[in-house]
Amino acid sequence: GRTLAVLGAGHDHLYPPEHRNLAREVAASGAVLTEFPPDARPLPHHFPRRNRIIAGLAAATVVVEARERSGSLSTARHAADSNREVFAVPGPITSSLSAGCHSLLRSGAALVTGVADLLEELGPEFRPAPAPLAPGRTPTGAAATGARPRPAPPDPGTAAAEVLETLRQHPSGASFDDLLDRCPLSPPLALAAVSELERRGLVERFPGDFLRARA
Repeated sequence: GRTLAVLGAGHDHLYPPEHRNLAREVAASGAVLTEFPPDARPLPHHFPRRNRIIAGLAAATVVVEARERSGSLSTARHAADSNREVFAVPGPITSSLSAGCHSLLRSGAALVTGVADLLEELGPEFRPAPAPLAPGRTPTGAAATGARPRPAPPDPGTAAAEVLETLRQHPSGASFDDLLDRCPLSPPLALAAVSELERRGLVERFPGDFLRARA
């Protein structure tokens, strides 16, 4: 998958500074995002504000460790306020780093102990493709075709449907800027539509923000 990192400062002030190489790795296969101007410093009040963006980018928020007063809990609150799934990993009752997770669980967060729990809660479109059959096994039913189930198309008339139709008219693909030229949508709406199509497995994104509809 991809990693998206959200900063509590501008790009000129990576915090902590020893994570500069990590930021380059993340940017190479995902994105390093910030709403602050490049010269903004990592001030304490920037981080709770940043957390709402983290919650908005994700289909679900998983809190692994959190004290009773923790920035992770503010992310979880933003996620809940946006009607997104909130999960928490339980821990030892004697650990202060588990107190925030246990508080979330008491408040109705779903308990998660592994990836399988997440996939079960989030639904079939997040589940990986079935593993190949072992040698000597005979496929039956739908598996006999060797084809994966096709993802459901977006509802007609939505921004996602418009973006998908535009990309299908250009089988070789298009950059995001080209997509904006060909599709009468605002950049934020087009970006949200592309993200939805990626999540559904209907669109592929390549380095340089090059997009292509899956066959």
